[in-house]
Amino acid sequence: MRDLVIGDIHGYSTALESVLAVVKPDKNDRITFLGDYIDRGPDSCKVLDILMRLGKRTTTRFLQGNHERFLLTSIADPSMESTWTKYGGASSLKSFAVKHAAEVPRSYLQFLEGHPLWIEDENFIFVHAGVNPRKPMERQTEEDLLWTHLKVPPWHYSGKTVVCGHTYVERPVLTAKCCQIDTGIARGGWLTCVNLNDYSFVQADAKGTARESRA
Repeated sequence: MRDLVIGDIHGYSTALESVLAVVKPDKNDRITFLGDYIDRGPDSCKVLDILMRLGKRTTTRFLQGNHERFLLTSIADPSMESTWTKYGGASSLKSFAVKHAAEVPRSYLQFLEGHPLWIEDENFIFVHAGVNPRKPMERQTEEDLLWTHLKVPPWHYSGKTVVCGHTYVERPVLTAKCCQIDTGIARGGWLTCVNLNDYSFVQADAKGTARESRA
């Protein structure tokens, strides 16, 4: 089984399709997505369509990112919507062909609402943004998990490898302590998929140009 993880997608469906075409995930693989599927890029709606279809034919795990939380918060509190649209939400509304967050079709919202803020297994801690290194996961704050921009590579007292996105890195940071893989598709960089079995990785840019490499 390949244990795959994909970083922040931010509405770039062409990059996502290109990565998946190279990786060719099947039912024997497990893919963990680290959140921020929407906002900034042109195709948030299409990205969610791809992810929902993929979830029906492979083993997938989805985290909630701060941009998904921003959308859901804008529905619960419409006064937040202008802030969300300022930070990328406007492109999502355009992709869904709606004017307000509350008009996003319910099927997409249900998909996003069901995602946890972290996943912990025997070897890894998967989280969108980061962790407080000295606290157990059940005591982490939403600020730690969704919003913190890391100044140094993350680690956790448990000794498990922290796998995260959110903070831009030019090249994936792949060590025994952390796997940091937001390589900036939303700022002209790459979308990254890492095979956690051997730290090989596949990347694609917004035009769908793909490349493969190793740590």
